[in-house]
Amino acid sequence: MKFIKLPYVEELTGFKKSSIYAMMKDGRFPQNIKIGARAVVWNSDSVEQWMQDHIKSSAAND
Repeated sequence: MKFIKLPYVEELTGFKKSSIYAMMKDGRFPQNIKIGARAVVWNSDSVEQWMQDHIKSSAAND
């Protein structure tokens, strides 16, 4: 596990900041972790698991 910042989350998922935060608000994306007054990160394992879950659900719908 490692902490990853927003630009890398965007690169991994293909989503931009506004989409990521909207999905977080709806409970459809892993929550960020506040590590400082103005700094947040995501758990890399959580983001990768979210990606795997979406791949599986997409394959099941085909």
